[in-house]
Amino acid sequence: MSWQDYIDTVQKLYIAYYQRPADPSGLRYWAEKLDIAGGNLEGIIDAFATSPEAISLYDTNGDGEINASDDLEALIEAIYQALFNRIPDEEGKNFYLNALQIGQFPDGRLATPGRVALDILNGAQGDDALTIENKLIVANLFTHVIDGRSLRDPNFGTSSFAVTYAGEEDAEAARDLLKEITSDPTTVLDTDQVKEIIINQIADPNDLIFLEQDNIIQMAENYSKTFPTFDYSSFLPIDDPYVQALISGYSWDKTTITYGAPTTLPQEYNNIPCENIITDYLGNGWQPLADVAKSSMQTIFQTVDSQIALNLIPASDPNTADIRISMHDAMVSDEGGFAFYPGSIPICGDIFINSQYNQPEDWSETGCGAYTLIHELGHALGLKHPFEAEGNNTAILPSEFDNYAYTVMSYTPFRIYTPVFTVTSTSIEVTFEYVLPTSFMVLDLAALHALYGPNPNTNTGNDIYRPPNTPFYQTIYDAGGVDTIDLSATFASNQIDLTPGSYSNINYQTIDQLIAEEQDYVCQLTGTTYYNDWVASIYQEYADQIYTGEHALSIAFGTIIENVIGGPKDDWIIDNQADNHLIGGAGNDYFFLGHGGYDTVDGGEGYDIVWIEDYASSQIQCFENDEGVIIIGPDFSAHLIDIEKVHFAVDNIDWLLA
Repeated sequence: MSWQDYIDTVQKLYIAYYQRPADPSGLRYWAEKLDIAGGNLEGIIDAFATSPEAISLYDTNGDGEINASDDLEALIEAIYQALFNRIPDEEGKNFYLNALQIGQFPDGRLATPGRVALDILNGAQGDDALTIENKLIVANLFTHVIDGRSLRDPNFGTSSFAVTYAGEEDAEAARDLLKEITSDPTTVLDTDQVKEIIINQIADPNDLIFLEQDNIIQMAENYSKTFPTFDYSSFLPIDDPYVQALISGYSWDKTTITYGAPTTLPQEYNNIPCENIITDYLGNGWQPLADVAKSSMQTIFQTVDSQIALNLIPASDPNTADIRISMHDAMVSDEGGFAFYPGSIPICGDIFINSQYNQPEDWSETGCGAYTLIHELGHALGLKHPFEAEGNNTAILPSEFDNYAYTVMSYTPFRIYTPVFTVTSTSIEVTFEYVLPTSFMVLDLAALHALYGPNPNTNTGNDIYRPPNTPFYQTIYDAGGVDTIDLSATFASNQIDLTPGSYSNINYQTIDQLIAEEQDYVCQLTGTTYYNDWVASIYQEYADQIYTGEHALSIAFGTIIENVIGGPKDDWIIDNQADNHLIGGAGNDYFFLGHGGYDTVDGGEGYDIVWIEDYASSQIQCFENDEGVIIIGPDFSAHLIDIEKVHFAVDNIDWLLA
């Protein structure tokens, strides 16, 4: 049990003893008292019966008390009028009159004026019982409107009431309201009717209930926050541990760097031994970059040029470029490539890719050759491996961040496999396709921005980002405008975090979901469930490296994305410190708010929930408007449309809005 369980009991006491609806603080106070007493009214009814307000209503002889010296018939009639809007029948009047005169009920219970009022209330039957229930409905609506919060809100009755309800004039207006309520259901008022009476007869001019919509919107807009360009506060500084774990100590000391793919062997390569990487001098086994790779090279360099303030431009003579990209066929072990850090001698910044990457698929957007070039370009720009020291820099990444999803400089894959099942008339087999990052990831960009600064001229318009429905790993880098992530074409659930430097799951499916989906596919092709266990075993064997959509999309530090359009499934969307426009889809969506700005949240179809993580419900004001509600917190606000519930994690409270 809790104090909320005694709301109706206390409200009835107010109707019986004070002939009016309870004020919010009084209702809560006595409900808490009753909860502590375990529901026992003994210690409470005397307080009501002997209160100044009850005495002013029921003292018939003016001696300041309600006792046997009063006109007891008049007292009983007053109680009946207050409760049932009628005079007592003779039998009822005589029963209570006799009890008051001898001081006890026939069953031996003490009969005082206070206890008689309670007995009359509890003994109501027929139309009298209906009248009490109807008065209770209206009284509870009244108290709710006065407070502005639900009667079951844990912060009900505490502070910041919508209406000032105090003094004899307000009490009389409230009594007049209840006098009109009878057993007839047509006399029961709805919330709007109660609210109109309160506004016209009780509310003071400066009460919160009179806040006009324009004023409420202005209050909400006070928290509005926009970012014409970067959120500079979110960039990581050069001494940040994550940046230190990726910078080698070498960087370019000029603002423009040229690049190119030499077509003839640079002669200095003949004099440079690289015994730990290749089997001989650098010139032995050298090859020009394959033609099939050149378009991918151009795309990769242009992308990086758009992301950092260092200018990367094609060299007029590739043999004299700052960064020269070649291939090599004499690499030891399974090296995919290698590169030299920035410096002042010609070899510095040069990149070598294993000549085995000479097929078109190697240089597709997610091909191994393209991924290797991105990794080696990181070295050429001054990035080191995150798992090993470089010179005096001993910083390394925590193991949970040392993988491809966070940095292409890692050697640790992150969910890079997608099984592909092939069925013929005689066999079924599985192969694996790779899913690799197509650009520098969040921590790579953080380190490069710390070294060279961000490019302020990229994606400065109102850009729309539509993630593909095929497996991918990408980082959004955006320098300004009002931008949108559009998930309307996705087919599974999404978990979007708009915080700069964050990761989002796109078309996320668990391993079990993927197994069921693949089993259905194989069954359709083969006409049998015979292979179900085998299909499941493939996914289970590689469960920690199967692509699921986890961390598929990331947002660079400094980048602000304002808006999200949800997909058809159940999505989670986390706001950021800007004004966000968040639209749910057909699913049951969660919106995590409270990070700043004036958000607009439209839940759309489904049962949609706003989740407030960092603030208690008592810290949030809520105002209705024609489309939904406006909530205003200590440092954020939001317009909620088609939202069914607001949950407050701090005090585990729910506001039901629909």
